[in-house]
Amino acid sequence: MASVEVVEAVDWSGFRTGVPEHHPVKEVPRALRRLVRRGPAAAEKDCHPLYSCLFAQGGGLPSVAAAALPFLTALASDPANGARVTLVELSAT
Repeated sequence: MASVEVVEAVDWSGFRTGVPEHHPVKEVPRALRRLVRRGPAAAEKDCHPLYSCLFAQGGGLPSVAAAALPFLTALASDPANGARVTLVELSAT
């Protein structure tokens, strides 16, 4: 399972989101930490910031998507996480 400490260990500043002027990269670890902390209480709404950050307008994937994928996978694999279905959908998109 992903942990807050592991999320914090990544230097996210070297990555870009799909629309950095509106969704800075710092939103990604913030959303991942929220999903870890909420655990069973995590919900679809907790994943919404990730949709805005992990996809680029016009297609393609920003660099932060590759860095976030292991965390999305770990969270989606955790049977106790309440947002599992949404995380799987997000990873598959």
